[in-house]
Amino acid sequence: MSDAVADGERPRVVVLGGGFAGIGATLKLKDAAVDVVVVDKHDYHTFQPLLYQLATGLLETTAVGHSLRDLVKDQDNATIHKAPVTAIDLDAKEVQFDGLAPIAYDYLVLALGAQVNFFGTEGADEHAFPMYTLPGAGRRRTRTARSSTTAR
Repeated sequence: MSDAVADGERPRVVVLGGGFAGIGATLKLKDAAVDVVVVDKHDYHTFQPLLYQLATGLLETTAVGHSLRDLVKDQDNATIHKAPVTAIDLDAKEVQFDGLAPIAYDYLVLALGAQVNFFGTEGADEHAFPMYTLPGAGRRRTRTARSSTTAR
């Protein structure tokens, strides 16, 4: 039990990541007697199954990217911060960030998502258009729009 809990304060749950797992965990804790702090490097949740529709111009960014604050607006025990994680000190039960003061936790949820892996394929990172993120799908959309215009 941490000092915060021993002192009679509510336990703090720090959720790293605002994707499906992070938001899912946060919403499950809505009625729990805890304080939930969600931290993501973006201030939005990406609905990845629709990224291809953003990339092809069928949807706008707002249909695929949703404000994290809006997703938990009715949850009084949740707060959202935008900052990249720089370190986790398991012994001190503290997470450090770039541009945000360290946050101590009683419980830690790691839900940081996926990263593109080109498995050492030379040139892939320079020339591929992965669609794991909103910016990635946006780059593909822009590239497709430019190609369509120049092909005419």
